[in-house]
Amino acid sequence: MTQDSSASPTRPWYQSPLLWLAVIGIGAAVAGVLWLLQPAPPSSVELVAQAEELLRQGEFQQAEQLLQPLVSKTPPDHNAVVVVARALFKQDQIQECIELLNKLPERDAAASLLTLARASLETSPKMSQGELLYRAALEANPDNIDAHRELARILGLSARRHEAIPHILSLIRAGKETDLIILLARERSMIRDEQSLEAAHKLIPDDPLPLLGLAWIELEDGRQEQAIEYVREAIKLNPDLGTAWGRLGTYLSLAEDWNGLVDWSEDLPQVAYESPETWQALGDLARENKDTTGALRCYGEALQMNPESHALTFQMAQLLAQHGEQELAGKMAKRVEELQAFEQTLNRTFFSDQQPGPEQLFALIDAYMSVGRYWEATALVSAAGQAEVAPNQLARAIEILRPEISNLPLQLTAPKFNPLTGFDLQQFPVPTKFSRSNEASAARNWQAPEIRFTEDAAQRGLVFTFNNGNPEPTQHMYEFTGGGIAAIDVNRDELPDLMFTQGGTWPPGNEDASDSLFLNRGEEFIDITENARISDTDFGQGVATGDFNADGFPDFYVANVGANVLWENNGDGTFTKNEVQQFADEKKWTTSTLMADLNNDGLPDIYDVNYVTGADVFTRVCQGQDGAPAICMPFDFNAESDSIWINEGNGEFRSAVGKEFPSALTGKGLGIAAFRDAVDRPLALFVSNDTTPNFLFRPSEDDGNSVWHDEAITSGAALNEQGKAEGSMGIAVDDFNRDGQFDLYVTNFLAESNTVYENMTGGFFTDATERNGLQQATWNFLGFGTQSLDADLDGKCELFVTNGHIDDLSRFNRPYRMTPQLFSYDGNEFHQLDGNNVGEYFAQTKLGRSVATLDWNRDGRKDIVVGHLYDPTALLTNQSAAQNKSVTLRFVGQKNRDATGVIVEFERGGKQEFRQLTAGGGYQASNEPTLVLPVTAEALELRVHWPNNGEQYVSIPEDASQAVAIEGRGVLAIPN
Repeated sequence: MTQDSSASPTRPWYQSPLLWLAVIGIGAAVAGVLWLLQPAPPSSVELVAQAEELLRQGEFQQAEQLLQPLVSKTPPDHNAVVVVARALFKQDQIQECIELLNKLPERDAAASLLTLARASLETSPKMSQGELLYRAALEANPDNIDAHRELARILGLSARRHEAIPHILSLIRAGKETDLIILLARERSMIRDEQSLEAAHKLIPDDPLPLLGLAWIELEDGRQEQAIEYVREAIKLNPDLGTAWGRLGTYLSLAEDWNGLVDWSEDLPQVAYESPETWQALGDLARENKDTTGALRCYGEALQMNPESHALTFQMAQLLAQHGEQELAGKMAKRVEELQAFEQTLNRTFFSDQQPGPEQLFALIDAYMSVGRYWEATALVSAAGQAEVAPNQLARAIEILRPEISNLPLQLTAPKFNPLTGFDLQQFPVPTKFSRSNEASAARNWQAPEIRFTEDAAQRGLVFTFNNGNPEPTQHMYEFTGGGIAAIDVNRDELPDLMFTQGGTWPPGNEDASDSLFLNRGEEFIDITENARISDTDFGQGVATGDFNADGFPDFYVANVGANVLWENNGDGTFTKNEVQQFADEKKWTTSTLMADLNNDGLPDIYDVNYVTGADVFTRVCQGQDGAPAICMPFDFNAESDSIWINEGNGEFRSAVGKEFPSALTGKGLGIAAFRDAVDRPLALFVSNDTTPNFLFRPSEDDGNSVWHDEAITSGAALNEQGKAEGSMGIAVDDFNRDGQFDLYVTNFLAESNTVYENMTGGFFTDATERNGLQQATWNFLGFGTQSLDADLDGKCELFVTNGHIDDLSRFNRPYRMTPQLFSYDGNEFHQLDGNNVGEYFAQTKLGRSVATLDWNRDGRKDIVVGHLYDPTALLTNQSAAQNKSVTLRFVGQKNRDATGVIVEFERGGKQEFRQLTAGGGYQASNEPTLVLPVTAEALELRVHWPNNGEQYVSIPEDASQAVAIEGRGVLAIPN
């Protein structure tokens, strides 16, 4: 029998393949059922919704973790990115937030960043955070208009106008109307919202941006130290804030903290050099170090970044002139004039109380185009187009602007309007080392001198009150100026008499209002107006004195609102009104006036400082910010051109305008002084102008004739150190620091401070107000008349200033009536004397105007006469404890009888000192034409520098109290 080969051994049941296949199949079926029975995982939409709920609950990290898978994939989930970004934002992880949002498409990223920026500022005023987000939005989408607009507002609020410029111009380029154009209008502008800044600083004290805005406000309000402290704090919070470094340099320079500025320069980070303010402050420091080339380089770098800057253009004009770059200096000076004219138009349009019409609008457009600011002109043209204003003028403007802006960068001034374009700044090295000041920083041990004045007007019979035509407060323009005062010895008895101009009701011509002349009888004054045959019912302003016909008796010339009048001294106590047809024909508003020999023919000529003009200049009343009637501002009217009259010697005068004075003479003038810079300099004329650049006329010889040119800009006397034209009024001339160079002190408007123009030799001046201690001391005053005198005969000068506002704004917490001020010089700076110690008058508030000096009682000490609005004139008799004896000098020139500009040189304390007989000054005033010199027991040896450059040595006996120096003949001494 045989075996079957297909047979196999029997296996256990659990090893059966079929069984396992069945089991596997059943398991898969069960798993499938179970999978179907379980809930589906959340979708991205659901996860985002959950995360948003976590955000609402404040669970920011959990929200971020929940969505992390969605934002990590490629591409990330759009909605998840936005929510996680919000979670990061809530945790103040701003940089991570920005990086995450930048994963989105550009426009989506910009929109999300914009939303977060707004949220940042709405929930809490995080200005720095908002700025960072707006900048990120613009990086994502440079054309995002909303981001440009909102970023510009943050920059404006934090006083960073320069950084805001391209963002505002982006709005204009995009055709968007914006009120931010006002932020661009002025160089020193910000969005002033003190309440918001203080709230932001209180809530988020570690944010530097509110501090920058608050610092700007502190400085504008005259609190310099607090401003510096705020900026220092901002730098500590963010050392990479370049503008803050530049701002600190600016403020330290304004404070003239030169050693502090040296420390600042040594700590500058690289980012600071992106700010034009940094370069400007370095230029200031270089100039203080007498490094002209270094200053040129620094100011030039700043001007390239900020070509519309008045201050930088003004400084460059001076430095280039000093460096011998006369052609470029002339271009800079012309640019300064253009910028000032532009600002006048701006003021009239933006800050006038009247709504500008088409004429004003297109004048403004033309003004913008005239200085190369085409983007802003474009914005105004766009506004005019929407308003359908003057289509022909509009078409012309569009035709001009279209090619100019086609490739124009986003900067205020077109490059071709920068005078430095093409000029090689690299020839001037950047200063790398600055020397420190040797002056002690500690307060000097100064002791107030014993100076005292008593008010004696009524007691001495001097009773006069200027009538400005209306009860206070002033509302019409002609009401604020006040009248003029002249000290004039009409009868040659060596006692100065007093002449006062009178106003009256408007229109002028009222017979009961006439100028007045008071005769000095030694112990009292008597009114001799009628006996002197003086009758002038015009509305009087300033007054000048001089011997116009060289007969030995002083005459006077009265400035009026209308025709000016020359009064000829007959020598017998009477005067004759000299009927000069030219004066009668030219009816301008003359404020101050001056008589001085301007062409070296020995006869005094006349300079009329004229103010403003307009059809409604005498009738218009403007509105204050609260709608109440208020006096108008100078920018509401056009400047009236000055007049200069050459004395022909036969009783006639001819105009010198266009011949001896070829320069433009429109400046809204209020004051004038004739003086010499130093013994080797010719006579000059300084005219203080209200809100326009001052004039400084100097003569040059042209074919043997004197031709006068305005050199104020290149000489440094036109504007203050910030390049600002101030509300200049009164003038005092003296050698304040006793270096042989004659300096200028000019009074200005409230919140401007008065200005010291220190003579730096060579005919150049610098604003040394802070250095002389007069910045803060005069900030909250509105100065008018001022005079320099040596009240206690110690050889150092005192400055008297009379103050008072032009309008009653006390409802806005602004001072109206003000106390006068008396400053005493200690050899380094001025100190204000306590008015209570000086005299009762100095503690009284007045509306002070004109000021003149004289020695009315011949005690060898200068006295002061002060005119007011609504109060009687004051006669301040000097009762100071004299430190030395004195001698009073009068001068008689050989050719120029009045001897204006004569300088005397003498030795005192081992040092040469100089005094000068000037003309004009004060404010609408003429001083007694004498010099009072302090003397010791020895004879006084004088070197007299006559105006025609002649020199003469004279000796005055020790027993003389008065003397007359006669050119070419010697001295006539009068014993005590």
